[in-house]
Amino acid sequence: MVYLGYSLEAAPDLSLAKYQALGDNDAGGVVGRHNAFLRQWNRITILAQARIHLIVQFCAKNQPRERMKFLFVLSTVRENMLQALDQLVKASPLADYFRLVPVKTEALSQQLAWDYSHEAILKKIERQRSSDTSTDANAASFFLVSGWTSAEDARLRDMLRVMDTLQENLAYVVSFEGVNAFDTVSHALERPIAYLRKKTSYGFSQSVSLDTTVKASSRDIAAEETLDEYEKFLTCVTESPCFYANVRAFSQTPTGAELLLAAAAGEAIEEGNAEISCLRQCEPLDDVLSAHRFFAKMVPESLRFWPTLFALEELSPFFRFPILLEGEQIDFPKETQAKHLSQGLPLGRDSFGYPVALDVDLLKKHAFVCGVPGAGKTNTMLGLCYNLWKEYRIPFLVLEPAKKEYRALAQTDIEDLVVFSPSAGSKFPLAINPFQFPKGMSLAEHIQNLDEVFEGAFPLVPPLPALLDRSIEAVYLDHGWDVEDINTGEREYPTMTELYQKLEEELEKTDYDGEVRGNMKSALEMRISSLLRRDLGNVFDVPVSTIMPENWTKYPVIIELESLGKGPANFLTLMLCTLIRETLRADPKGDLGKPVRHVIFIEEAHNLIAPESSDTTGEDANPKSAATSYIVKMLAEVRALREGIVIADQLPTTMAPEILKNTTLKIAHRITSEDDRNLIGSTMAASGVQLEELSTYLPGETLAYYEGLLKPFKLRVNMFQAKDAPDTQQLFELMRAKPMHQKAMLFTVQSRLVKLQMQWVEEWKTATQIYDKLIADCNRLQDRAGDGNLKEALSEIMKDQLGMNSSLEVLKRLVKKHKDWVRDFENLPKDYTEFQDKAEKDIQAITYYVTKKLTDIKF
Repeated sequence: MVYLGYSLEAAPDLSLAKYQALGDNDAGGVVGRHNAFLRQWNRITILAQARIHLIVQFCAKNQPRERMKFLFVLSTVRENMLQALDQLVKASPLADYFRLVPVKTEALSQQLAWDYSHEAILKKIERQRSSDTSTDANAASFFLVSGWTSAEDARLRDMLRVMDTLQENLAYVVSFEGVNAFDTVSHALERPIAYLRKKTSYGFSQSVSLDTTVKASSRDIAAEETLDEYEKFLTCVTESPCFYANVRAFSQTPTGAELLLAAAAGEAIEEGNAEISCLRQCEPLDDVLSAHRFFAKMVPESLRFWPTLFALEELSPFFRFPILLEGEQIDFPKETQAKHLSQGLPLGRDSFGYPVALDVDLLKKHAFVCGVPGAGKTNTMLGLCYNLWKEYRIPFLVLEPAKKEYRALAQTDIEDLVVFSPSAGSKFPLAINPFQFPKGMSLAEHIQNLDEVFEGAFPLVPPLPALLDRSIEAVYLDHGWDVEDINTGEREYPTMTELYQKLEEELEKTDYDGEVRGNMKSALEMRISSLLRRDLGNVFDVPVSTIMPENWTKYPVIIELESLGKGPANFLTLMLCTLIRETLRADPKGDLGKPVRHVIFIEEAHNLIAPESSDTTGEDANPKSAATSYIVKMLAEVRALREGIVIADQLPTTMAPEILKNTTLKIAHRITSEDDRNLIGSTMAASGVQLEELSTYLPGETLAYYEGLLKPFKLRVNMFQAKDAPDTQQLFELMRAKPMHQKAMLFTVQSRLVKLQMQWVEEWKTATQIYDKLIADCNRLQDRAGDGNLKEALSEIMKDQLGMNSSLEVLKRLVKKHKDWVRDFENLPKDYTEFQDKAEKDIQAITYYVTKKLTDIKF
């Protein structure tokens, strides 16, 4: 005996469009394919002397989604037929729906892992009837076997559920081979039918006693019914293909096998009944796969085939590969379900509770996360961030425009985490000089990128873009740069103040009329000058950035943008995206050991991205459309550089179509709006049932889709443990223990302190000038004490005093800011403490001398 073995990979998902072309895209159609298979293989098994075995096993010890197995085995004594049989299997009516993967013969026993102690069989019920006209001395018996009417739409779903429920090692086996039954049956029934016809035609007298009346009857009802069954059976084998079939179940408990067959019979049989009996000894696998067994108990030898002879219609409902409707699930994967990865980025659990992990390599093809507020988007993003670093040490940059929820990551064990929250009085300052760019990048390319960043963040109508381009180039030239230079990190970089001054110079050189020039100057004041004032000046108007441009891809970083305002926040977002892209292009082969080099997370993306991208210039130019175009271009470009971008927003309809099309991973939380559901569903091949259910998802439930899937699946995202974000003071204390954060903060704080010291020095110069004038005016007043006209001198002294008071207030504010920074960051060099002490003493001294002088003149 030789074998051909096949393993079923997955159950078909009949909602897929590919099955509509086949015409049989519902459960009834696939049942019809099973019938067509049996009709075709009835003749094939006869010619090839082959036997077919469908084996469904449940292995309780296996991992989820690996417990249930479907094996299809062909056994034959004709080895020369194996190749032909293999080709016929691949071209069978079931091949369009069920992908059978060949299993090597030597691996077949290992795949089956046959270890059962109990066996039950299912067959037709044997019956014996006595003739109604026979006497006790001459008793005649008739033997027949009762068939059944099959349920045409049976799918053995109940039996598969029982397997899931019992959670023990089980096997269901249906083995069959085609047979030319008519000759066998007609030969076996020829004499019994002749006898019964004679008996029912002429009969023997039968006495029926009714009270005291005796009536004679020649009818033998038992003989008539037996004859009718025989003739029906003969007609059946004449009109329908027939099979010798054994339907078995195996278990390790006394009742498991019987329960399995009872469930199968309960669904497969519509009318009639079957006999289920347990064998005294469980058959070994070789016996199961060998010749047919008749299992007859009562019928004579000539009819022993009958209990296990099945017409096609009787056998068909017991021979089923898994046919699952939409929403139905068993412990066996559908072709559209996510494959289990032993290693990957943990996402959550599917509807069965099985863990789902993402191949991290997919992130370089980008992701889109959506859902209404409270649906769980941030929890999903937090989990992605945390696992990226902990599982793969992949750095990330989170750009958060509102809520300040990502600071929850500070409560985790990400030691290298850095948090920036640029705002007035913030303890998490950030400095970034837009003119500082990565080493190895050309100046010409960076200037072009800077132009795009400005146009994406601010509305600039012509000729401002051209004026801006000339001014950016000019400030670099002022520092000794050449546009063809490659950055080596040796030259100084311009600042935003220098750019604004250069823009004013360039504007003065133009020959535009007064109104146009005035409008352009107003635009510059609104767009560029805003980056120089108050806290924005501390962020953008700096000589050196907190983090070197080439280092943004090395650490996990969170930037809270809430306090910057929409335009500056978008400017910072695009600026950082540019620096990261430039770094990757300057060193495309960095970190080759990582599948993904770095990931950018853009939250509340509607602040930056418009429903459509555009490169339109002029009065109709929309900075958000330009920013969208920039992000779309970046999505396409950085994929090859192993950079991932994760974009999150509440509604898909607020995103440009290119954003949805160019993101491979999609995670959709609850979405209530129908147009939003339809839009996201169209990008992930979701069915109508899935989209309808999407509106009722609970927090944390998502519809997930990524490359390699035929259809999205329902996923419950893992709950991020440290969910509640700390307040500012708690965050400050948490970040004290993060060495990279402290290093970045100390650098920025020292820059701020140096800037404060420079401002203090300038203001001190002003204060000393006022002091000198005040002392001189007081001396003149004393010299003219005898004069009668003191009004002018007193007026000057009063002005000096007001100026002195104003200057001292400025100095005190600067010292207070300086003192606050020094107090919060204890690891600063002593120079800053010494400067502060000296500044406070200087203020006290000048205040003392001013007060003394004014007292001396009795002012």
